[in-house]
Amino acid sequence: MNVLTNGLILLAVFLVSFQGNAAPIDTCLNNARKMTLAIDQKQSAEYCFQAHAKDLSKTKCFDLVSTHRLLKKPDLQENLNSICFYQSQDFTDLKACVTGASRLKLADNRDEALFECYMQFQAKTTQRQCLDLSRQLTLPHRKIHMRQHCQNNY
Repeated sequence: MNVLTNGLILLAVFLVSFQGNAAPIDTCLNNARKMTLAIDQKQSAEYCFQAHAKDLSKTKCFDLVSTHRLLKKPDLQENLNSICFYQSQDFTDLKACVTGASRLKLADNRDEALFECYMQFQAKTTQRQCLDLSRQLTLPHRKIHMRQHCQNNY
């Protein structure tokens, strides 16, 4: 029953989000904010980002996470920043990608995002940029691996 209820709530949020002149994600988030249970608000907010991130620039997506009142819980912000990083419109360059990765606070998430930046812009990356990227990694074994990769492949 609980799964069915959550599914109906998410469907209602999705359908209502397309009404009015506001951007669909703004309407969706406002409807999520009106829910009484915190868990429903959290699930609905995550759904809003999953459904609408592809239509947002990275900057707009990250700005929504940092400024919207509903989204101030750290665990929710980490999840939403991850959605913004991986699902909103593509980064245009390595610097922008690294800046987006810095929004992720958990070491494992940030390191994975930095690896993603490297993979996305590898063809345009110099050895110096590669080594700079390796220094930004948090986990020691990843730093070593990346530094060795940079030294051996450029």
